[in-house]
Amino acid sequence: MKSAVKISISRLEPRPKAQIISLIALTMIACAMAITSEGRNRHPASQLYTAHNIWYEEPANLYAINYKLGTMIPAGTKVASAEARRGCVTFRLNNDRRVYTMQIIPKYQPKLCPKDLLSRCFTPKDFDALTAGLNAREIEMIRAGQIEDGMSKQAILIAYGYPPTHRTPSIKNNTWYYWHNRFSSLALT
Repeated sequence: MKSAVKISISRLEPRPKAQIISLIALTMIACAMAITSEGRNRHPASQLYTAHNIWYEEPANLYAINYKLGTMIPAGTKVASAEARRGCVTFRLNNDRRVYTMQIIPKYQPKLCPKDLLSRCFTPKDFDALTAGLNAREIEMIRAGQIEDGMSKQAILIAYGYPPTHRTPSIKNNTWYYWHNRFSSLALT
């Protein structure tokens, strides 16, 4: 049985400064250790697709927090290449010469390394394989880049991606927090 999600709006709450600084330092150390000596990690699959909808305003400056602003790259879009670099992931879409750079901001994505971001954002599954087992309404909402009450967690992950880890350390949590922009958050329970 799929778990349904209830959507509610929440306000941002400040975090203690010392805790944030500690998390940033630990994240930087862990991410530096995860990068190979060449400074890069490529996804092992031969053909890749986006694992979820990705929004951007400028291709060279996307955020791993995945604000819901600007242009949406749909889940299941063919990817020509993707690799983890120091503090970011770069990728190119098929039939698109632009290089997209997704930055990790340690303050909002503690413990998230480029290699992990690479695995979360790209998959060898095309859209049909990603959405197998979801109902028609969930697939419609994913294609529109939207969520609504009653959607399964799997559908929300494809529609919105992983929630930022500073407020949702694990997707096993009962409440997930997403951001539409820097000032507006959304709590899913």
